[in-house]
Amino acid sequence: MNFIKLTIFLLSLSFSVPSIAQQIGLETQWDFKIGSNSEFPIRSGVEIGDGGIVLTGSTTSRFAMKKDGWIVKLDVKGNQEWEYINGEKGNDQFYEIIKTSDNAYVAIGQTEVNSEKKGWILKLDAQGNKLWEKFIGSGINNNLFHIIETSDGGFILMGLIYFINKENLDPWLVSINREGEIQWEKTLGSNVDNYIGNFKQLNDGTFIASGFSVNADREQTAFLYHFDRNGGILQEKRFPNELGSRFHDVAVGTNGDFLAIGVINSNQSRNSKSWLVRLDAEMNTLEEAQNSLSGLNRLQFIRSTPKGGYLLLGSKQNSNNEKENIAIGLDRQLSAVWSQKIDIPANSNLSNAFYQSQEEIILTGQINSSSDPANAYQGWAKQLRLITPQMKVKQFVYQKIEEWKQKSEFEKTEEFLARVTAENRLKKAKEFERIVLNNLKNELRGKIRAEDFQIGNYDADNETFLLYYLGNKFIVAVPNEEAPVFKGIFDQALFGNVDYILNGEYLRISHFEIQHPSLSRTYSWDYTTDYPYEPTEIRYNFGGLPSLASKNDPGSSRTKRIAVDTDIPLTSKQKPNTYALIIGNEDYRSYQPNLNFEANVQFAVNDAKIFKEYCIKTLGVPARNTTLLTNATLAQMTTAIDRLIKLAEVSNGQAELIFYYAGHGFPDQQTKEAYIMPVDVSGSNVQIAIKLRDLYAKLAQFPTQRVSVFLDACFSGAGRGAGLLASRGVRIRPKNDLVKGNMVVFTSSSGEESSGPYSDKQHGLFTYFLLEKIKTSQGNITYAELADYLSATVPKESILINNQRQNPSVLFGNAVKGEWRKWEL
Repeated sequence: MNFIKLTIFLLSLSFSVPSIAQQIGLETQWDFKIGSNSEFPIRSGVEIGDGGIVLTGSTTSRFAMKKDGWIVKLDVKGNQEWEYINGEKGNDQFYEIIKTSDNAYVAIGQTEVNSEKKGWILKLDAQGNKLWEKFIGSGINNNLFHIIETSDGGFILMGLIYFINKENLDPWLVSINREGEIQWEKTLGSNVDNYIGNFKQLNDGTFIASGFSVNADREQTAFLYHFDRNGGILQEKRFPNELGSRFHDVAVGTNGDFLAIGVINSNQSRNSKSWLVRLDAEMNTLEEAQNSLSGLNRLQFIRSTPKGGYLLLGSKQNSNNEKENIAIGLDRQLSAVWSQKIDIPANSNLSNAFYQSQEEIILTGQINSSSDPANAYQGWAKQLRLITPQMKVKQFVYQKIEEWKQKSEFEKTEEFLARVTAENRLKKAKEFERIVLNNLKNELRGKIRAEDFQIGNYDADNETFLLYYLGNKFIVAVPNEEAPVFKGIFDQALFGNVDYILNGEYLRISHFEIQHPSLSRTYSWDYTTDYPYEPTEIRYNFGGLPSLASKNDPGSSRTKRIAVDTDIPLTSKQKPNTYALIIGNEDYRSYQPNLNFEANVQFAVNDAKIFKEYCIKTLGVPARNTTLLTNATLAQMTTAIDRLIKLAEVSNGQAELIFYYAGHGFPDQQTKEAYIMPVDVSGSNVQIAIKLRDLYAKLAQFPTQRVSVFLDACFSGAGRGAGLLASRGVRIRPKNDLVKGNMVVFTSSSGEESSGPYSDKQHGLFTYFLLEKIKTSQGNITYAELADYLSATVPKESILINNQRQNPSVLFGNAVKGEWRKWEL
């Protein structure tokens, strides 16, 4: 039995993180240095949806020793596409930039106008051309640091303002419209200097600002301000500490709470302590931790992750008095799941961090180099990719399965087909999974630090101790008569026999044992008796197997992983009043034996399944509100549609409905009415299928917030009694007057065009680009942007891929004629 000497490292709460026990890999995708001789070359950045980023800050003028505002766009590989440099005024700099709902950029900061420092607002189009700029502020020193776009296209700005007669920096809140005109402004007057850490919008539309104030004695006090939508103070809370306190950043939680991070004793960085506070919506402190995060002296940034957790960035002084930058990952429950040192350029500071995708993080900063006067100040940017344990397992398994299913030179075809079956593939996948999981577990066992354990209070009634490790809580049974001795010399206990399970993306302890020398017995903890989490079974999307089956068999073509099907973006937002019905009808032949394989709608089931995942993960539709039907019969489709309508009826106008259909449609030759086809209804009985006119009428029957319909359907136009054709084509144009109320319908093609497949991507062509746009935008997209993208992309790709015309169209009810383009997905 391998035990480790256990020593105690007392922590404030359960936010403990090992400094070296790491589960993830942070792979550098690209990095570069840019700019010269400017105090803050890169201050902020934003991901723009196509894999690229836009960065902003300042750069030294080429003609005079002054700073110029600077914005640069980089493509997905970090290559520069365009830059904007303002060199007309005095010292200028930008502090933050956002992408707006109209596909432009607004940057804010400070500029010199007539020897006064004004707040600066600049709007650029998507190509970096100036649309307008504004200079605002009534003080002699006005600065804007943070910007949030409002639902009406305007903006709320947060900054600081200095009046010469007051001699203090005051928080400054400004509302402007979409053209930059001031609607209102508020100044929070005080007799101390104030500094803003960050400014965020809460789920209810109000705002929270974090920061700290400094009085005449240079004493620092952290604060939080809660503002309403008109800038009124709902609540102010200060956090005095005899050693001084300051908040650097704040993040909005998933349950109406929020997290503020910073430092205690910030005047002496060596002796300062990291500080994390979780508060509810009324600013009541729920939990607080000091100096319990990898021994960090400072917490600088907190970011909500695409998967619902948090990314913390901070620093500490190591034993050689050198600064180390540390990244820490917290899950939804604020348990620390990984911690890792970040390598950044020497003599540099970290100025910002933001997510570019679910796994990719962009870090920016500045270099201060006294050894290189010509480049004493340079900006740098770095893209890191997070590789979690589950991702490592999948990568290994997919690689090994690809090797396993290759036919060897001396293997007979009969033997090959007998070996490479779905059942054997699953067995091999689990075998490979065990191999890589064991390797990862061994790595963690080798890096575990026993001193990161702490012991809590004893529960005498239940005869248990609460132990903390890696941010998780473990209940260990200890008899009452043994408890005093167990706790009294806990630092002499031995710790070992650790095991792990995969829970979500990460490995968590599933078993450990503690051997107490004085009590001569072993105490154990196992997740099967405590159940703090559930093991995760990894699901694989292997696609098809090599076979001699017809190439028209819909199951035989799924031979590879498709990017749009994996790493689907996650949102922390939920839409409890949204209900989705998703139908994918692919296998008509099994229900209608007279049809051949060509009648099946290739990839329709995959279309529906993946669309459902995007609804839940990216659009925030609760899983229980989402109904998926595959290869649905008439009875199943009718029942599901009626259920969706009943949900709208009982929601009293608050429901939002989503209807998605991939499969065959059919026109009535006489009436030209369009129908969507259940798998058990033939073209000769089209009148008993689901008529589009009736479907639209049902969806609009009761008041709703909105109704969104997506149709990747086939209306083949074949004669009565003929087999359904393989092409997912539309031979008639759905009538626009069928769409009523606040309904918008996205159709895969127009007129008599065909809607073809994208065989290489294993989706319908329309659905593939629909999903791709939702993925790259992470769901942050208007209906206008989605419609414009589909209308620009699908026609071109259809000709290149299928050599046929296909033009998606959008139908909408008159009630939303001027509004639907502003809707956000």
